[in-house]
Amino acid sequence: MPGAETQNCRTPLVLAQNVEVVPQGGGLFTARLPVRIETLGNTLITPNGRLDLFWNQGPPVSISTSLCENNTTDVTKTYLERTNLSCVGAPYDFGVFSIRAFVCRGSSCQRSADAANLPFQVTRADLGCPEPPLFGCDDGTQPWASTGRMTTRSAS
Repeated sequence: MPGAETQNCRTPLVLAQNVEVVPQGGGLFTARLPVRIETLGNTLITPNGRLDLFWNQGPPVSISTSLCENNTTDVTKTYLERTNLSCVGAPYDFGVFSIRAFVCRGSSCQRSADAANLPFQVTRADLGCPEPPLFGCDDGTQPWASTGRMTTRSAS
């Protein structure tokens, strides 16, 4: 039977998830780009065996400042977050991100897994914003009047 150190150094499972939107109140929202990391057997006390996570913008995946260093849970959820989003400003495109998860970093049994090219985009629909009608009377008083959508006006 393998020892605890060997069991602890299993390759992490990195699972990208859909963007989450949380209401802040007052018509503002928080959006999160979540990733679930599963590291079965990652409860070993030895710091060498613990989970380290690295986020970076764009591909390729690279190692930058560590987030959640020495995490000892079997299941972790990490996310990037943007706040104060509104229907008026939507849609949003914050770019593409990548994440790398390590266990046993720096040891002979080091294991890593990546999720690359994760788009962090938030649509009007994600925020629950009403879509303006494709055709309608535009007297300039509607919030969608400046969206560039086609409108119909009666001739006078």
